[in-house]
Amino acid sequence: SRIGKKYLKGGVAYGGPCFPRDNKALVTLAHSLGAGALIAEATDQTNSEEPRLLAKQVMKHLPQGGIVGILGFSYKPNTDVVEKSLGLLLAQRLAADGVKVVGHDPVGMDNARRALGGSVQFLDSVSECLEIADVLVITTAWAAFRGLDVTMSYNSKKPKAVVDCWDILDPERVVAYAKYVSTGVGPAI
Repeated sequence: SRIGKKYLKGGVAYGGPCFPRDNKALVTLAHSLGAGALIAEATDQTNSEEPRLLAKQVMKHLPQGGIVGILGFSYKPNTDVVEKSLGLLLAQRLAADGVKVVGHDPVGMDNARRALGGSVQFLDSVSECLEIADVLVITTAWAAFRGLDVTMSYNSKKPKAVVDCWDILDPERVVAYAKYVSTGVGPAI
């Protein structure tokens, strides 16, 4: 049951404490036995590039001096674990580049605060993120984010773009108010 729709979804980098560590351990074990681990090595390398590629994509939509809102610092829904999560890595990268970052997570805020310190402004709600962010990035597929109502921020003309890393939003509900960017679905052929 672990192979299929339950775990394989269009989206972005994996994170958390287990799979990144286990993948590196597989590479180390293979090398210690004199075997190759090309798939595991390529997987790790590709996954490590995801935060940089996502930051580049976000910056394409960010106006000069704009603010990025990140929804989701935990590596998956229903946990407060933020270790190696995409939201955390993206926030670190953007903040290091001088971009103002705000964010919210339903349960991972305390751990994200410890990891990110003062480099990110933590907000109490999704609606606050909508009001402040010029580009909103959904990095964790929390059920609480699925019903995101971009029209809540329409009067303030924010956000200008919504980057949906897990395709949890209905694009039709977003495009009238903001540019919808999906990272889990390729271009139509």
